[in-house]
Amino acid sequence: MSLPTASQHYELRIEGNLNPSILTSKWYSKHFAELEAKGSSTPAHSFTTLGNLSINCDFESWVAGFSSEDQLQEAISVADKVFSELLAHTPIHEASLVVFSKWANDSWHSKDLVAKLFADGLVENAADTANFHLHWTESGNPVMNVLFWTCKHPTHLHTRHTFAFPLSAGESIKNIIADADNLSVLASDSAGRIVQKIFGE
Repeated sequence: MSLPTASQHYELRIEGNLNPSILTSKWYSKHFAELEAKGSSTPAHSFTTLGNLSINCDFESWVAGFSSEDQLQEAISVADKVFSELLAHTPIHEASLVVFSKWANDSWHSKDLVAKLFADGLVENAADTANFHLHWTESGNPVMNVLFWTCKHPTHLHTRHTFAFPLSAGESIKNIIADADNLSVLASDSAGRIVQKIFGE
């Protein structure tokens, strides 16, 4: 069975007590004049494309999504300016970097993947399970939380790696996630090991 090809996307998440009616595309245009901002908003949710970032904000989280590892520092810089400078009073409590990987290969089916992963019999009906989730934690600093799952699309499997950092209002996000580039590589390597374990001979 051949190894599948992978695609990745990323999120930088800030959790806290947020006000999406402030964080609108008009607000971003004012404070990030060097980046083009477009979007829409309601009192409970705002969406803005800012440079290479797609930013969603509701009352509990601010999420900047991006498609390339090269855009990670851009996301951190924007988040740092928003929450460490412009809105430093915002009560926030956590920052996290999330790396999503999607593996696809038309030559296999998700039922076969689950059956192979659990060939030791840990799950009796694994061969009949097309949709499956598995979560575990890998120790380190910070801790890496891993979610592996199959989905309705039979030729896809997914991994999500999350690195979470405690954060206080006004605290520098750049300093908190100082090793972001290394964490991204760590997540990619871990995802590769998971897939290699499944498909390796």
